[in-house]
Amino acid sequence: MVVKRFWINGCKNQGDGMRDLRMDEIFDTAAGGCETADGFPAEVIDMLQIQEQAVSRLKEKIQKGEEISTALWEAILAFEQFPFRTSSGLAFTYTVKLNRSGQKGNELAVSRKEKTITRSSVEKALAKVLEAGRGVLPVEMSSPKQLGTFGASYLYPVFIQFGLVVHVAPMKSRCAGKSFDQPC
Repeated sequence: MVVKRFWINGCKNQGDGMRDLRMDEIFDTAAGGCETADGFPAEVIDMLQIQEQAVSRLKEKIQKGEEISTALWEAILAFEQFPFRTSSGLAFTYTVKLNRSGQKGNELAVSRKEKTITRSSVEKALAKVLEAGRGVLPVEMSSPKQLGTFGASYLYPVFIQFGLVVHVAPMKSRCAGKSFDQPC
């Protein structure tokens, strides 16, 4: 799983800007003058651990062929307000809307949209991923359209973050039929 590096001022080992980090890099890095590994404050480390555990539970249930609806939604909840980018590069976050009783409900409110993405749309998109992968994760996909559901452009990067999907660039039509060692 890859997470975005947070910019923490005052940490002497902090790099310039942001870069992608794998979870194991965060936990294996020495403190270097900051509160925790690689300059992450304890609250961020706690959040990252919750995210990692939620995604691990989801993948485990997928591999065992168990019911995944609850595990999927727990992973969705764990990444609420996480910074994502669509495949076209647009930044977004999402929140899980509250239901009438004030608890987390079954709809994602995306920061770039007025409409919400329902839990059933998220489950439908994951079903497409699992169908395409035929039991093998991560699944190679070239476009959010392959998810075939409302909100696919926002769910696609979420599934990439979860490690369920790997984005592969589609081959250009002028290259069709040529091997990789032949120029297009």
